[in-house]
Amino acid sequence: MEKKFLQFFGYDTIARTGSGQALEILKANPDTFDLVITDLTMPGLTGDELARELKKIISSLLLILRPQWIITPISIQR
Repeated sequence: MEKKFLQFFGYDTIARTGSGQALEILKANPDTFDLVITDLTMPGLTGDELARELKKIISSLLLILRPQWIITPISIQR
């Protein structure tokens, strides 16, 4: 749902359903992302664990942790 909402306003988005997938994408493209919206409870890394790992890679990354089963790394064009 966030993906369609943000795309409607012109943002580039990438959605993944697993923390491992999101972590690998952000590791490979650290300059592409400004915001991650993530679930608190996921298989593998939990949302707070993922947030800590992502902050090690991109210290300026904005994070939104929420209780649903989806993860949405979002690239925002400035």
